Amino acid sequence: MAENTDKTYCYRHPDRETRISCNECGRYICTSCMIQAPVGQKCPQCITSHESHTTLITNSEYALSILAGGLIAFLLSYVWNMLAGFGGIFIMILTAYLLGFIIAKAISKIIGHKVGYRIQVIAGTLVFVGMLYNPVEMINYFFNSGGNPFVLMAFIQRPLDILLAFLAHPIALGYPQGFIISVVIGIWAAVRHFRF
Repeated sequence: MAENTDKTYCYRHPDRETRISCNECGRYICTSCMIQAPVGQKCPQCITSHESHTTLITNSEYALSILAGGLIAFLLSYVWNMLAGFGGIFIMILTAYLLGFIIAKAISKIIGHKVGYRIQVIAGTLVFVGMLYNPVEMINYFFNSGGNPFVLMAFIQRPLDILLAFLAHPIALGYPQGFIISVVIGIWAAVRHFRF
């Protein structure tokens, strides 16, 4: 019996030989382009051409994820800020990852374990805002300062102060470097959960 020697190549990477084809359109795709779907493998174009049940998030789910995710983000970010002050850079980075992971898990449960770019943006933004402009921490500092409004201005300037401190000492692994790394890791931990 003669063996089929016809070579097939990925439609996106013509130099990569493959035998895998998209279950929807039939085009050949390599393992890098292949996206595992509930009904087999699909190409990126078919995945993005229409929303499936795993990506279709309603407006009410978005609103609920912002409210509940925001509340969790603000509370956990406050704990992160407190721990970061005592535990050093390693604790700061580790707890930032846990913060992003827990926020992502909570939002995922609320929206029924769906994925998508918009929910990635929401999760990442909640982590960013929680870590940089934590309302619990702002209110706490405001009342501890006797109601001084300049304390709130310090929070608004916080990213600029951290960036300037980083530029002044870019090599020394200190607070500004640890803070920047922590924010990036926290956002990454939240966003990666909702990727396709």
